[in-house]
Amino acid sequence: MRAWILTLSLCLGCGAQAAAPPDLSASGQPVELTLITPANAYLDVGDYRGAPLLVFVFATFDVNSQAALHSVHELLEQRPGTQVIGIAAQIAARPLMEAWHNALSPRFPVGYEPDNLVALGHSELGPIATVPAWIALDRRGRVAARYSGYLSAESLALLMARASD
Repeated sequence: MRAWILTLSLCLGCGAQAAAPPDLSASGQPVELTLITPANAYLDVGDYRGAPLLVFVFATFDVNSQAALHSVHELLEQRPGTQVIGIAAQIAARPLMEAWHNALSPRFPVGYEPDNLVALGHSELGPIATVPAWIALDRRGRVAARYSGYLSAESLALLMARASD
């Protein structure tokens, strides 16, 4: 019975949604985060200002986060030039990042926040209730919209449209 419920809940999240739910948690302050990539380079979220940015918050061990990569890749194919970064929101992400990156080959920059502020909900991104989570930043780097859970590429595009207003 549990397997059937789990399968049903996963399948319900796999279909195309008509629209991303309206969780508009606008923030007045630009997001200031420095991440470390799997190659141990620094990735500054502020470097992406000037155009909307989709922040994909994931956990390396989470199956739904892994499945959500397909939606992000589809979005990037459908809308070239879309800015996306991924942030591993888990304590002690460092040892798993390189293996995760090599196994799944994301087509956008990913990293982890070394002080665990994102994982603990203490960053400008706010609390992360579950992964995957999606946060759309406007061109000034402010949170324009957010959603927790699986989204299709179409719903991601709608979420990003909220950051373009």
